[in-house]
Amino acid sequence: MAVDDFDISNYPDRYQENLTKLVESKVKGEEIVQPPAEEEEPMVINLMEALEKSVAQAKQKKPPRQVAPGAADRAREAKQRKRGGA
Repeated sequence: MAVDDFDISNYPDRYQENLTKLVESKVKGEEIVQPPAEEEEPMVINLMEALEKSVAQAKQKKPPRQVAPGAADRAREAKQRKRGGA
């Protein structure tokens, strides 16, 4: 979207509209009542429980043993040399 294509009139300023309505109501002497705020229950996390689950998962999923490329071949060759095999 280019700057030339942007038309601000496509986006009404709802904040300004609502503020104007509020001021006009107050000028007329109407009582302004604030709607009750919606309260969300706070998300409480039991840290010890989360830690115990994490540790249990880590114990179940042991990562595969990583070996450097070619290390297995060198180890096998070293064993053969010790045995005297070629």
